[in-house]
Amino acid sequence: MATTNPPYSYINSNKGKSLLVIDDYLYQQSGKPTVKTTYWACQFKHCPAVAHTNTNTGVATKQKNDHCHPPIPEQIEVRQLMNTVKIRVTGETTSIGQIYDQEMAKASLWKVALVTAPTANEARE
Repeated sequence: MATTNPPYSYINSNKGKSLLVIDDYLYQQSGKPTVKTTYWACQFKHCPAVAHTNTNTGVATKQKNDHCHPPIPEQIEVRQLMNTVKIRVTGETTSIGQIYDQEMAKASLWKVALVTAPTANEARE
């Protein structure tokens, strides 16, 4: 099944690399980008799903193959929360624990996402 121009967004991985998000599935960059196309593979280890984006504009241009697993929107929510915490930690003098608590209070995470979110101590590592 191939779709053209799927709705997409980008978030950062724990190591600061870009991840492509399409329909609550995460893709990581696969190999070196060419002049026109950047190739992405599903982050789930043995999933055959791949996507292509335009290297210059970042626009998602193609999505191929079906996923062999359900989407995990909670994982994306937690990753977005942790990215927000990291940005605030690097730009503010407020303590990490306090920033984490403030962001957790502001976030309207699903119950499943709340369970998978790291504690303040785990987030420091």
